[in-house]
Amino acid sequence: MQIQRSPGGSLFPYYYKNGELFCLHFGSYFSDENGVIAMMKAEDDFVTKHHRPMGIWIDFYETKLSESPERTYRIT
Repeated sequence: MQIQRSPGGSLFPYYYKNGELFCLHFGSYFSDENGVIAMMKAEDDFVTKHHRPMGIWIDFYETKLSESPERTYRIT
């Protein structure tokens, strides 16, 4: 079986806690807004053509998303 990777470089699918996740790596873009948006579009195209329902894990490590103070959010 060949290992498949998404445009961001993550394994696809990523197996975690007895399930499959689609990992979106938008980390380390710092202030490169055009770069992170281009990667978001590439990842969206990749996951859309696979037609598989699965959870999504998003990594924004070191990527500046806005001018607001840093905050941590947990989506449940």
